[in-house]
This record gives sequence, structure tokens and C-alpha cells, in this order.
Amino acid sequence: MTFFGVIQKIYVLFSASTQRWTGLSVKADCDTRWEAKVNSVKAVRCQIGQIYDALVEVADTTNEPKSRAEATSLANTMRTFTFLVTLVV
Repeated sequence: MTFFGVIQKIYVLFSASTQRWTGLSVKADCDTRWEAKVNSVKAVRCQIGQIYDALVEVADTTNEPKSRAEATSLANTMRTFTFLVTLVV
């Protein structure tokens, strides 16, 4: 999975339910516009703690197996050294 793929999956997971957005402003990624990529990365970088906490909460509280697995996978990916360094750089 690519870095931008993770960013897009975070957006897709949160956009699937408005209840998961509570106070977060995650942006969509775009393959053709680099400005959209920059905005989506900035949104995750500035809110990484809140997004991680929301993913863990979704994984713990949702009854949907697909959403639970996706949230767990994304939370684990967000904790990796490679993801964090790429996010900062």
C-alpha cells in the first residue's frame, strides 16, 4: 500500500459515516492535482493524534466487520516509522 493510498483510505473510511467526522477535517486525495495531495497530507499531519484515536474508536465500537478491519489496519499503518517519516517529510 502506498502512502497516498493510506491517506485516501482514511478519507474514504471517515466519509462513509458522518458520525466519524466529529471535529476532523480529512481531505480527499486526487491523482491529477498535486495541490489536493498536499492538502490531504496536511490535514492528516495536523490531526494525526485525533485521527488515530478515531480509528481506534471505530475499530473498538463498530459492528461492521469490514469497517473494523479497515480501521485496525489503518491505525496500525499510521503507527509505523515509515508512514510517520513520510508524513513529516
